[in-house]
Amino acid sequence: MNDEKCCPCEAVKDLQAKYEIVQEKLSQGSTHFERLDLQFEHIEKGIASIQEDLKELKEKPIKRYDAILSQVINVVLAILLTYLATMAGLQ
Repeated sequence: MNDEKCCPCEAVKDLQAKYEIVQEKLSQGSTHFERLDLQFEHIEKGIASIQEDLKELKEKPIKRYDAILSQVINVVLAILLTYLATMAGLQ
């Protein structure tokens, strides 16, 4: 016997069932891609945050050195002013 359907209605029902299966799989795929998009969005935000933190960490030593340098300059100026005041007082 032939495997072909003898009635066009049965063939249409088969095609409709296959169509529904394909639609369901497409819907599941769409949902999956939406989740992936959301995950990629979170990853991009995380990378941006990491880049900002890295930039801040790179700048911190420079800020520390600036603070140390300003303290050294203040100490040198204080010593110089004390010396000048002492010399002026001795004369």
